[in-house]
Amino acid sequence: MRVNLHCPTPHLSGNSLAHENSRNTVALALPEPARPTDGVLVQDTVNFVNLGPQPDFLQDRVNPVNPLLLRSPGMTGLTHLDPDGNARMVDVGGKAESRRLAIAGGHIRMSREALAAIRDGEVPKGDVLAAARIAGIMAAKKTGELIPLCHPLALDAVTVDFVLTETGVSVTASASLTGRTGVEMEALVAATVALLTIYDMAKALDKGMVVEQVRLLEKRGGKSGDWKAADVPDRTA
Repeated sequence: MRVNLHCPTPHLSGNSLAHENSRNTVALALPEPARPTDGVLVQDTVNFVNLGPQPDFLQDRVNPVNPLLLRSPGMTGLTHLDPDGNARMVDVGGKAESRRLAIAGGHIRMSREALAAIRDGEVPKGDVLAAARIAGIMAAKKTGELIPLCHPLALDAVTVDFVLTETGVSVTASASLTGRTGVEMEALVAATVALLTIYDMAKALDKGMVVEQVRLLEKRGGKSGDWKAADVPDRTA
């Protein structure tokens, strides 16, 4: 097996690898060479490519357990990573409940023929937008099962709406609850799955449809306060 690893200034010494930078020296044990088995020689080879010194801003981010990985510094504010860069589920038990709302959007670009069939209700599989709306709502409720570190949430409401454009269909999805964590991912999952359902329903008419521009448009509530994309008009409460 040949493994190509990129790391700064490694040094081989016997059966160990010493990884050095200006502030860290860590030794990793390498396995003993494989022995012939049944007349077949198996050998593991590791090639290192020296990329030279890392930028100063990375010097403090070498993971002491595995120097080939970067440790997430505390000042990044990435709450889903612990100080050593390991994934974790955030404990929200101590947070106060507040009203949360998130709105996400996206678009699926398609041929004129496919768009006309959706508009006129002539897609062989049936009512495309009705199926996509139900799919988006169902997906929002399953977000905690799809995204590993999301909390399972008891949503108060999910909406999925569509607008036919000159080039396809735009979707706007919202999710809301009163709770301790936000619903941005629920809104994004709803919008994404609604768009994917449109693709599935109409792919017989246009296999080249493009799902695009999926993004968070607005969020309200929570410790970080309200946020809205710069190009999104003001909405009423």
